[in-house]
Amino acid sequence: MSKDELLQWVRDIVGEPAAELRQRPGGGRHQAWDVDVDGRPRWFLRMDHGSPAAHEHYTLRRESDIYRAVHESGIPSPAVLGVHSTLEAVLLERIDGTAAFAGLDVDSQTSIIDDFTPILARLHAATPPRIESLGSAITIRDAVVAELDIWESRLESTGNRSE
Repeated sequence: MSKDELLQWVRDIVGEPAAELRQRPGGGRHQAWDVDVDGRPRWFLRMDHGSPAAHEHYTLRRESDIYRAVHESGIPSPAVLGVHSTLEAVLLERIDGTAAFAGLDVDSQTSIIDDFTPILARLHAATPPRIESLGSAITIRDAVVAELDIWESRLESTGNRSE
């Protein structure tokens, strides 16, 4: 798919014909794009360059299922606006901020931690909804065991496992 076709998909979802894509640096296979209008970022696009490998469990489709569940539970998080039908591409609501926590002054870091801690506690206390892409896990314990099983199978597939 060309960048123009991807941009048209984004424009169709957000209803903004003037939207433009601006790729963020880095990311390797996991690309990040700001969707700008009048030079200002309004939405956020994540896209994988190429299809995930057969052993890859951590796809953007799976990630978007988790984002939706978290958002629908009322925990502050960006809404999923669209998942591309053929590409590993997810369009998200954009929330202002930066990921440069370490570069902030101590008072700002403390303020963020004070705001974040109750939200993290709510997330840990939430009853996980049934998310098909996560398998049959019903409890958080089941989800953790399933996740460990994924990692164990990945390790075994390398042939480098030592007991």
